[in-house]
Amino acid sequence: MSSQSVGRPLVSSVASVMRRSPALAAHAVPVALYLLTLVFEVPGALARVIIVVPPVAAVLAVTGQPIEPALTIIGYSAALFPLLWSVLALIYPLGTGWLWRASSGGREPSARERWVYEDAIAMLVAENPGLRPPRHWFVLDQGDTNAAVLGSALMIHRGLFGGPWLEPILAHELGHLYSSDGRVSAALGRTIIFQPAYRPAGLLGVAVRLAFGGASLRVLRPAWGAWWRHREYAADLYAARLGQGEALARCLQAEALPYDFPVRFMALGAHSHPYTELRIDRLHSYEDRSQAELDAWAASLSDEEHIQARDWLDRQPSDRQDPQP
Repeated sequence: MSSQSVGRPLVSSVASVMRRSPALAAHAVPVALYLLTLVFEVPGALARVIIVVPPVAAVLAVTGQPIEPALTIIGYSAALFPLLWSVLALIYPLGTGWLWRASSGGREPSARERWVYEDAIAMLVAENPGLRPPRHWFVLDQGDTNAAVLGSALMIHRGLFGGPWLEPILAHELGHLYSSDGRVSAALGRTIIFQPAYRPAGLLGVAVRLAFGGASLRVLRPAWGAWWRHREYAADLYAARLGQGEALARCLQAEALPYDFPVRFMALGAHSHPYTELRIDRLHSYEDRSQAELDAWAASLSDEEHIQARDWLDRQPSDRQDPQP
């Protein structure tokens, strides 16, 4: 079954839900897609049993050890542990801070970097006093201006500390952090156990590929791509709410737009970001949003985002005029 044959109707469904009911989309779409992801990972679980159980049974038989219950425990563990580890990330992303930092080569921030970071957070908190700083953050020694969120952790590239874009990018990433985006990213990442450089040919190669996980992401990549592009717009809007919309638009214009490139059949692929020019255009449109539009946006957020949005809306000037019919 190809990813296009499965993904095309899913993309249409996801896009339709996001247009008709933003509030429903913010909660139901990622849950539904994740449940489908688990369903498509079932063949991988069976493949792990097929690969693991026979050699374990042979070893137990040769050594004279009782086959049961050891074989059953090992079989179930091989099949289910990766899926349970993924589900745990969705519920509570245990280990995403230190594990992500260690696996990516991240480090503790220096005193200078911590000072710059705390100054940027203070600026954002001044715009929204209810804002909570991330619990876990670390620095990656990359010279570009980038950052990312996984689980409950924030990764900041070293290049951000020497330029003017830390506040807008930080505001954007907080939009991911304070929604389900970080947990969903961690849960999806954990469906991939390992990506071997070499796979045997034939049916054994197919079984190995399934066993190492990630088949669901290949099948569902059009639907997940559509969802992540939607969430990029949502994170941009979160940054605008923190007073960083104009700065984020300038950042995208300077740092991202020159490197944009055409993406063929974007709707059928896993491309996670919309075209930069469209993001900039939408950020500019937020400058003149009416109160009714802001209320509609607040209703489309997660519970925690909604509370923070209402606090912010209540502090806005009351002289906004809704457009006349």
